[in-house]
Amino acid sequence: MRAVRRLSFPAHALVAVALGAVVASGGGAQESRPALQVTVRVIDTLNGSAVPFSVIAMPALDLERFTGAAGTIVLPVPSAGRVRLIVRRIGFTPTDTTITVTSAPSQAVTIALTHLSFQLNEVRVVDWPPCTRPGIPRRGGDPTMRAVVEQMRENADRFALLGRQYPFGYRAERTLGRTNATGVDSVERVDTILVNGSPPWRYRPGTLVAARPNAESRGGVLWAMHLPTLRDLGEQAFVDNHCFHVAGVEEKEGRPLLRLDIVAAARLGTSDVNAAVWLDPRDFQIRHAMFVLTRVRPEFIGLRSHSAQVEFGELIPFVPVMQMVLGESIVHDPSSGREFVLFERQRILVVEFRGARPEGLVDRPPPP
Repeated sequence: MRAVRRLSFPAHALVAVALGAVVASGGGAQESRPALQVTVRVIDTLNGSAVPFSVIAMPALDLERFTGAAGTIVLPVPSAGRVRLIVRRIGFTPTDTTITVTSAPSQAVTIALTHLSFQLNEVRVVDWPPCTRPGIPRRGGDPTMRAVVEQMRENADRFALLGRQYPFGYRAERTLGRTNATGVDSVERVDTILVNGSPPWRYRPGTLVAARPNAESRGGVLWAMHLPTLRDLGEQAFVDNHCFHVAGVEEKEGRPLLRLDIVAAARLGTSDVNAAVWLDPRDFQIRHAMFVLTRVRPEFIGLRSHSAQVEFGELIPFVPVMQMVLGESIVHDPSSGREFVLFERQRILVVEFRGARPEGLVDRPPPP
């Protein structure tokens, strides 16, 4: 087998947007009857101000939407009665309640959310033990860890909802190159790629690394790493196969951020990822992530390690999207006995909506 040249990111591995229309309520005989209109307003219990871009869900109607910048949304309800209503926003404790919809054509309900509040210590330098009990216990355990993981998953859920309600994709600049032993970068290629907003790959144990033919060399193999996306961090399959540790607050990129360390389950017998996620402790938005490949397989000839750093921006308030990913492979060259770094940088140039877009946004790169 020929030497591995690099681990690359498939274009579709950059983002994971679940495309598709949000299901409307009603059907059959109900279609001829106008729906009742329920205006939901979300406010902050602290001062009564609007909580913009909250997530409103009515599970029985298979309905989930963002509120607008004023914290309100009008929802159609097919008939009067009791309806379960779930309201969420990162940085707040979610509310799960039941409202009574009357037969009036229009009506309003106000939901107050309470800010999350718990003690966060400075980061500890910790060598976490092997992950022998992955997942989040249903009872007991560290309540702070559970709350932080739920906020990470809320970030993921908001990202997925954005893709369902406002389908979009990315145009990205990709730079391939290497860094020699003296730290000097050598760029091999720069191009622009279109990123599929609905990638077929989703996190499942044992599927992170796959081989595909290398067009640059006859009979060669290119190993590709599927980078877990923000959507994958919220998937139950990911949670069930990793342990989570709140490391504490540390300074990163000039501001204090809360670090959540993630360790792959020891039972996994193939390549997976350990990770770290940094969230803003003020509003619990995800800002950075780091993924490190575990169990480097013997087929990766010369490969010492592989990692990926991700920076997130904000496309609409409190909805993070990836804006840059940097993958680095440390490779040993047996002929010279030296090591060098192969890198691949993907930087988002523009976010392109495929139809409706949130509150008048135009196609643009996510701000830092």
